[in-house]
Amino acid sequence: MNCVNHEDREAVLFCQKSKKWLCEECGSHCLSPELQCKFRLDCIIWLREHEGPAKQS
Repeated sequence: MNCVNHEDREAVLFCQKSKKWLCEECGSHCLSPELQCKFRLDCIIWLREHEGPAKQS
């Protein structure tokens, strides 16, 4: 499966809200953050965008 925006890139993430497969670059941000998403609590894209910088021990 390839990214909907980049046909030459492998899709690694699936947006349940938009029903689209995305590459790593496209999956780094929500495609439509202004719309409420019923999948938000399970969304890896939203989590990556809002988790902040990694903590160092």
